[in-house]
Amino acid sequence: MPQLLADTLVASDEEAPAAPSGPGKLLTEGFFHEDEVWPNATQEKWYGLFKGRNGYYLQQTTIKTTRSHDPLVDDNESIKSGWEVSSPNQDSSLVLITGLPAINNRA
Repeated sequence: MPQLLADTLVASDEEAPAAPSGPGKLLTEGFFHEDEVWPNATQEKWYGLFKGRNGYYLQQTTIKTTRSHDPLVDDNESIKSGWEVSSPNQDSSLVLITGLPAINNRA
């Protein structure tokens, strides 16, 4: 019987994707396969490296993960095993970073 684990539907004999190990984790905005984003990613403290009108800056942000159809593995349009990752910042996001305690906002 399937079970819901933090927005991830997995069969009872499968495990949910694990968060990457190590001191820091990186994501970009965009589309990912199911195993490339971990279920509790939105609950972590994120910083983004953004490009604005006056140059590059590092700023604390949030991320949003939304289930999305993965045309490479999903059999039909109603299946949504992929992830769409975004942040609310209006400037261009180069990379999203979490898990580095020494990181802070920088202009």
